[in-house]
Amino acid sequence: MLSLRIRRVIYLTFIALFVITAPLLVLYSAGYRYNTRRGLIQKIGSLSVKPFPTTAEVRLDDTLVNGSRSDSTARIQNLVPGEYKVTVALLGYYPWEKKLIVDSNTNTFVDHVVLFRNNQPALLQAGATQVVPAPDHNTLAVFNDKTLSLITATTGVVTATVPLTQTLSQLTWSSDANAFVAYGTATRQWYWYSLAALNRPVSPTAILPSAPQTVRWSTELPYIIYARAGRELWQYNTITRVNKRLAILPETAATSSDVLVLDTLITYAHRTTDGSFIEQIKTTDTTPQPQRLLALAGGTDVTFSVIANNVVLITDQKRQITTAVDRNFQSVLFEVPGTQISWDSTSQHLLSWTDFELWLTDVSQNKSELITRYGQPIIGGQIIPNIAYAAITTGTDVSIIEFDNRDSRNTISLFTGTNLHNLNISPDGNWLTVVGTTDIGTGLLRQQIQSR
Repeated sequence: MLSLRIRRVIYLTFIALFVITAPLLVLYSAGYRYNTRRGLIQKIGSLSVKPFPTTAEVRLDDTLVNGSRSDSTARIQNLVPGEYKVTVALLGYYPWEKKLIVDSNTNTFVDHVVLFRNNQPALLQAGATQVVPAPDHNTLAVFNDKTLSLITATTGVVTATVPLTQTLSQLTWSSDANAFVAYGTATRQWYWYSLAALNRPVSPTAILPSAPQTVRWSTELPYIIYARAGRELWQYNTITRVNKRLAILPETAATSSDVLVLDTLITYAHRTTDGSFIEQIKTTDTTPQPQRLLALAGGTDVTFSVIANNVVLITDQKRQITTAVDRNFQSVLFEVPGTQISWDSTSQHLLSWTDFELWLTDVSQNKSELITRYGQPIIGGQIIPNIAYAAITTGTDVSIIEFDNRDSRNTISLFTGTNLHNLNISPDGNWLTVVGTTDIGTGLLRQQIQSR
């Protein structure tokens, strides 16, 4: 039988252990752990990684994560706050790696970690010199010295081929990708091509009273062409084959490089002794009454384009600046460097570039950031649909760069070559095409970059 003194010692020991362990158990159950990295007791956090393909391995500090996955997302729990190296890898794909910060009582989420296929391009059409993709990026107008071919980007199938008797330039597509206009350099005439009758082009020049200097598609109606001949602005209906003169532009529009027609309003740039301005007239006015709108910092060498949400882009070729304004030209939304752009309506991202700088703009927040600078001039680029990545070519290299700026942006060099240009990504995001020369030949190159 234990003595009274020993029993008291045991009793007090249990009380001391309870006093010590009870708070620790409470803290543990509340999600607190001792952080050996910082020497502190801190509340745990978690990390969620959603890879694609979904079968990709996820490693945390080089240790394979075997946790459960919900909705293809690997969630790693009970992490003390700090920095962790996350690696996502799969055989046949380029790996993804990034150092991420996990905070107390917070789930750090990495959405759409996309792995790109590690393979080489194939020569789809030898001898191709130029490709002009339709607005849907699925129909490609492919030129070589003697023919024009239509190729579907998602399948690589040639759907039509017609011989050419002259070189075509300045090709632009209708918004529905069912037709295009191009300028014949030998005849010095514009031609309208319907995909339904590719071998029977129609020349609006033969229909209009005078030869137009510029021709552009309506941004609102895919069957309407606007042709500018001197101060006259004509409308040509490709369905009815009927043309009409919309307006005689005022003399102030003579120096404008481009003219935009929206509804009944004609917009152009005008230079005066006071500076350069955006002006508008109405197609319903018998005598044009120009209305001065925004002031331009540069000259009148500008082009207009319309993107979603009724945002108009004014591209200043001289200043190498693109300005976004509202449809009524009343306010400036944002301004980004560069005259070349790629727009993704799903993510509301606008990619723009100068010779050496690549910029990304979140249109929903009117916020721009410099992604990176290149040592060679940027020849082309495009946002890859539905994911936060872009494909870029510098003429000697084709690469993919991610938008996530935590830690450093992952960049993948897909392949190298010479004179790489006319880059295009198919609408499903799976196929990349580019014109140029690699060790397999010269022409239209096609590479599978994803397997969605």
